[in-house]
Amino acid sequence: MVTKEIKARYSCRRKSDFMTYFAIYFFLLVVVFELYLIVWVPIQLKREDVLQKHVAKENLVTLVDTLRSEIGRIGTAASLNKGEVELTRTVLDHYALYIREHQDALDFPQIIDLYKMLNRYQAVIEQWKARQFSFRKETLDLPAAYQYLEKKNHL
Repeated sequence: MVTKEIKARYSCRRKSDFMTYFAIYFFLLVVVFELYLIVWVPIQLKREDVLQKHVAKENLVTLVDTLRSEIGRIGTAASLNKGEVELTRTVLDHYALYIREHQDALDFPQIIDLYKMLNRYQAVIEQWKARQFSFRKETLDLPAAYQYLEKKNHL
């Protein structure tokens, strides 16, 4: 048990002044702010979907960067297919530049439209990975065509 003598010798005899009131006020302010963060902010975020547009913009930027990196790994032998890939790479570079510069000005329907368009590019890139290109170089068998024309025209 603490005796009165020890208590009197080591106790903090302090009268209430400005700093004491400031410390109490600041402590209460911190507690109220923490309660605000814990209770009210998550309710607001769930109710209003505040972050929906921001998350959609981030996903759009991530998708265009992913497509640009995937298209860089596609190797082709035919020059016609290289041209197709290079054209798409250039278009995706322009879209990436546009999205980065104007992402704050885009509204939600525009973001969804861009996302749908980039998904179509993703499908094309997946076809290219399976070596199914849109343009194919056709060759003609000229001697057989000449023979057919000579036979048809009785030459």
